[in-house]
Amino acid sequence: MDDRTHRCYHDASRAAPAAWLASVARIATVESGSPAWKAGLRAGMGITALQGDPIRDYVDWLWHSDGTELELTLTGGTGITLKRRIGQPWGIEFDDVVFDGVKTCCNACSFCFMSMLPEGMRDSLYLRDDDYRLSFLQGNFVTLTNTTDDDMQRIIDYRLTPLQVSLHAVTPSVRERIIGKNHARGIQALEQLLAAGIEIRVQIVLIPGVNDGEELDETLEWIKPRVGISSVGLVPYGYTQFATLQAVHTTQEAQKLLNKIAKYQEEERLETGRTRFMASDEFYRLAYGDAKDCMEHLPPAKHYDGYPQFEDGIGMLRSFVDEWRDLIPTCPATSPTPHNASSQIIIATGTAFASILRSLLDETPDGLFNSSLEVCGIANHFFGGNVDVAGLLTGRDLIDQLCGIISPLQNCVRLVICDVMLNSDGLFLDDMSPIPLAEALNVPVDVVSCSAKGLIEYLFSLQ
Repeated sequence: MDDRTHRCYHDASRAAPAAWLASVARIATVESGSPAWKAGLRAGMGITALQGDPIRDYVDWLWHSDGTELELTLTGGTGITLKRRIGQPWGIEFDDVVFDGVKTCCNACSFCFMSMLPEGMRDSLYLRDDDYRLSFLQGNFVTLTNTTDDDMQRIIDYRLTPLQVSLHAVTPSVRERIIGKNHARGIQALEQLLAAGIEIRVQIVLIPGVNDGEELDETLEWIKPRVGISSVGLVPYGYTQFATLQAVHTTQEAQKLLNKIAKYQEEERLETGRTRFMASDEFYRLAYGDAKDCMEHLPPAKHYDGYPQFEDGIGMLRSFVDEWRDLIPTCPATSPTPHNASSQIIIATGTAFASILRSLLDETPDGLFNSSLEVCGIANHFFGGNVDVAGLLTGRDLIDQLCGIISPLQNCVRLVICDVMLNSDGLFLDDMSPIPLAEALNVPVDVVSCSAKGLIEYLFSLQ
């Protein structure tokens, strides 16, 4: 029921196996009856070239496969021709989007979450990517510091837009402190892309006492005339208990930041009709601790410009609150039922979102959901620090903190968790799956979409 991709990094298929480094596109699935199926392609096969050119990534696939005929070269040198009708899908899905190995990060960013991880987690979680292709294809933020001249030309020639870029600061000394010795290349590359008409969405991670205050003023003023930067997301520094720097913005600092950003937002809306400069949901929670107060101060949906940085935690609360309040009046009324008459539903989420969900349930008509609902905010003891989102919770923390709550309520209890807690293999970050979680707590565990619609539909499905 909440997520922040700049914290909730995804580990599935990030590290390329050695066998893939020769640039082989491994086929994951082939749709039965599709052009690929009819040509003889099957899951597990590898493609090494398209139209005679090596295939490096899914960008090459998109570039070469937009016609009605496609020449493939398979591993071993076998050639094969695919044909389709205009608009017909080829019917192929790949194991990954990068086939020649992910470009890893050459920086030493002071806020890098991977540097704050405990030992003993799965290897893929420690891989630091800084790959412009993942920025275009999956929305990852990159610094552009390791882009080559060939990379830059490819971005421009292929029109890989928009790209998500981590900026953080513009003063060289501050950038070096935050990013490391390669900081200058990032600005140079960014200016080149903007000059070529590539749309850029910028992220600024604000570190207390480092790039906020006057340095933030410098950065925002630098951004303002660069209209190719279509959106600017400001997010607070997040850290684990293993981080060297342990610092958070105070309530007063968060309020001051929101007031500063409001000036830029108002000017931008008057001049262009866009908001462009946006603070993350976390700053609203920091500035207005009470859930109702926080929801009251969230900007309206129209001020999020279509949510271009939604996965960076900017507008998630607004979207969830609006969707909840829009859907609740349309729900079929149930007969008035005492709040504990049917079943007990425990909804486990991060402490960041728990109070918001409780507040929304409080304003929901009694008896609408024929269940007794309890929201449990689970503290993140595994990572510690100021990590408080659902997407970074572990199975162990859920067990440790729910065992004392669920046991007294054992009769007719179901535990609900949101899908962002699990990766594509259905595992928490500590490699536990929902099955041992259910066994340890002796209750059914249901995985539900993190949207308001998903939760509401689930609750009505129990009736």
